[in-house]
Amino acid sequence: MRRDRAPGCGPAARLRFGPWVRAALGGAAVAGAAVVFAIAPPGTGHAQNAQNTQNTEDAQNAQTTQTTQDTQNTQNTQTTEDAQSPGPQRLTLETPYAPPGYERLLKNYVVQTPRGDGGFTTRVDYAALRDARDGEAVRKTLRERFLAVDPEAMDPVARIAWALNAYNFLVIDLVVKNLTAPSGAPLASIGDIGPKSFAVFDLQTITLGEETYSLNRFERHFLFLDVDRNAKTAHEELDPRLHFALVCAAVGCPPLWPRPFLPEQLDEQLDAAVRNALLSDRHLRVDGHTVHVSRIFDWYAADFGRKDGIRAFLMRYAPPAAVKVLGGKQSEVAPDIEWDWSLNRPLEKRP
Repeated sequence: MRRDRAPGCGPAARLRFGPWVRAALGGAAVAGAAVVFAIAPPGTGHAQNAQNTQNTEDAQNAQTTQTTQDTQNTQNTQTTEDAQSPGPQRLTLETPYAPPGYERLLKNYVVQTPRGDGGFTTRVDYAALRDARDGEAVRKTLRERFLAVDPEAMDPVARIAWALNAYNFLVIDLVVKNLTAPSGAPLASIGDIGPKSFAVFDLQTITLGEETYSLNRFERHFLFLDVDRNAKTAHEELDPRLHFALVCAAVGCPPLWPRPFLPEQLDEQLDAAVRNALLSDRHLRVDGHTVHVSRIFDWYAADFGRKDGIRAFLMRYAPPAAVKVLGGKQSEVAPDIEWDWSLNRPLEKRP
């Protein structure tokens, strides 16, 4: 979540996906569309299992034929031409927006706790993930898969699902890597990572293709359309619900959704994530004629359509008691609930 106005996490009158997303939702095979992406080859810099490689002389006879010089090496042998022209292996995966293993990671390390208000909270067991026998390998593989995609090859809805899942995973991975400081002190807040307070969100830690991104730039570009947040009106294609799906490892964040975001369920998942967050007093409280809400509505007021848009958004997603207050002529909306930057680890866990 971008926190450039304060250490921290799209127009409300619309309250649905913009035209580009709605069109994609109405299209065929959103969830099942396969996307081709590149995985950087290990070691030698060329693909070791190029199943489609043909020997120049024997291409007509067998798909797996190797060059004459390399027949002894069978499956791992590359043609001379391949060796001279290294490049990434091209693979086709059916779910680039949620690589295999991500759902299992959420299931194993996200602790979901019911609240008395009917919603739930989530915390991440970073220490258990760090200490798991296969934890490092799992994180490495997921990071490679999330960042091997070509976002431009996805349809818009799949791209949003990918970006949400990737962002949330990258935050988890970053916290696990920094869970204990060199001094041995436990990490108290994601804001403590980096050379200065909250520099973590601007560190260039994400390489995608030929571009390098910080967490801030990643979410701004792939989810919030690089919009100008100084504009007086909200961008009509920006979805403010996304702010309740991004989690920056803080207790004050909306609960991390405990399952991957999926293109075919994204609209319903975003609605549920917003409503679940607004049930919590960390994001909404009613005091007389005033509805207090979290700083998300302050930092990103433009994304919601500012004052009128925020009220319309809350009228749609807030719990009934708040909606009743908002319907009164004297009601006010105050985006003043302070953000708790404590690390969202299980309460009983220590690094």
